[in-house]
Formats: sequence, structure tokens, C-alpha cells
Amino acid sequence: MADIRWYYRLGAEEKGPVSANQIDALIEAGIVTAHTQVWSEGIESWRPARMTELRTKFPGSISPPPFEAPLPLAVGSKSSSPRVRRVYANAGLLALTKYLFIAAALVAVGLAILFVKLKSVGAKLALAEADLQKSPLNLIVLTDMVISLACIAAFIVLIYRIARNAEHISGRPLDISPGWAVGWYFVPIAQFWMPYRATVEIAARSQGLETRTGDGGLLGWWLLLLGSIALHVAGVIVIESDKVDGSVGHQGFYVLAAANIVHAFAANACRDMLTKIVLQQRAALSQREASK
Repeated sequence: MADIRWYYRLGAEEKGPVSANQIDALIEAGIVTAHTQVWSEGIESWRPARMTELRTKFPGSISPPPFEAPLPLAVGSKSSSPRVRRVYANAGLLALTKYLFIAAALVAVGLAILFVKLKSVGAKLALAEADLQKSPLNLIVLTDMVISLACIAAFIVLIYRIARNAEHISGRPLDISPGWAVGWYFVPIAQFWMPYRATVEIAARSQGLETRTGDGGLLGWWLLLLGSIALHVAGVIVIESDKVDGSVGHQGFYVLAAANIVHAFAANACRDMLTKIVLQQRAALSQREASK
């Protein structure tokens, strides 16, 4: 245990890391008690010191934790009883979201193939208004719009729910609240990094960790999402700038095809990311129930 680094909580404040000798001194001084929440590498989540290898440092019987009486309510104030956080299972919603993202990926690939085909048969003829209305492009684009809206709705609800679950697992509010974990997606400029930070925090808290540490899967999903958006915008700009006498340059179709391929990978990465977080939360909640 000499190389183990310990973290401990005093109230709402997190302390550490401290060495094994330092944690021993804190126990002797009465600062760390049998009921103090501690964590070290190899422990899945924060737990009382009496439930870790530190339990041998507390000889004899362990007294119950001190009772903290609630503060008296002021006249006219609301009840001070804690709000019970609802825990979401998310099994059905996750399954629906996974199927929607699979469909979105398939439609994106279909659009990519169609854009390349439009280029090969000649952009001027393919994008003439009369021909466009008869082409399968309208149907595929409409299908893509419907599936995309369904994906967005399911994604927003699932993000909010897993954020609420992360608060329940960690036992305290997130730095980026569940509402803002969704809301940042609709705030210009900030939408390019704040939703990623919120998702990283949700993933960390779902594992019982306090620090926000992103992994390759989360970062890969976010970069693919931003890349697909950037390529879509670039494709539209190229097509609009190349229009001459009703014709459209071929390069724009290649850019849109690439955008949809990246979009397909982003949808797949998002599906994997959501599945991983939901499974982590399910394991954490099951372990908490088993320990009661």
C-alpha cells in the first residue's frame, strides 16, 4: 500500500492525492474517519473508508456517522426535504436511438453515392429544376431530414436523462447541469465545444470519477461531428460559388459525398458513445443497489 495515492472528501471539498503515510496521519488525527468518503486507484467509486483496505486502521467498533439536524425553516419557506432524483433506465430509448443512428448512417451513405452519381452524369442536367423533381434525390433528402429530426429528438432526451443519472451516481450536481448539457447545442459559437465538455463530465461521473477526463471515443465522436458539419457547409459554398448559367461545378458533389461519409461515421461513433455511458451507469446503479 506504500505506493497508493489516496483522495478523500471533507464535506463538499475534495482533498488529495496523499500518500499512505499521510492518510495514516490523517486517520490518527481524526480528520479522516471510518465514514469519510475516500478513493484510490483500483476502487471503482467513492466509498466510506471502512469499506476499503483502510478499515484495518479503525480498531474496535465503529460508531455511526454524526447526525446533522436540519436547519429550522423560516416562516413561509418551502420544505427542506431533499428532492429525490429520478433514475432513468434508458433501455428502450437507447435501443430506439441506436436504430435511428444506424438508419441515419445508411441514408448518409446513400446520399454520398447519389452525389457522386450526379457528378458523373453531369451536374447541369442533374440539377435542372425539372429533372431534380423527378430524381430520387428529393426522396432521399426528405428521408434524411425526417430521420435526422428523430435522431436529434432522441439524442436530446437521452443526453438529459444520462446527465440526471450521472448526478444521482456521483451524489452531487454536475458542473454543467442536465439542462445546459442539452442547451449548449443551441448556443452559437459555444456549441462547438461546450456540449463536448458536458458529455465528458457525464461520462466521468457515470464512472464515479470527479475529474473530467475525455477518452479517445468521445473525442473521436466530437471531431467527426464537427468535421461532417464543416464539410457540408463547404460543399454548399463550393456548389453555390461554381454556379454559372445554371450549371454547377463537379467539386461540390465530391465535398458533399465526403461530408455524408463522415456523417455516417459520426452517427456510428455517437451510437457507441451513448451505449457505453448507459451501460456504465447501469453497472454503477446495480452495484449501488447490491451494496445496500
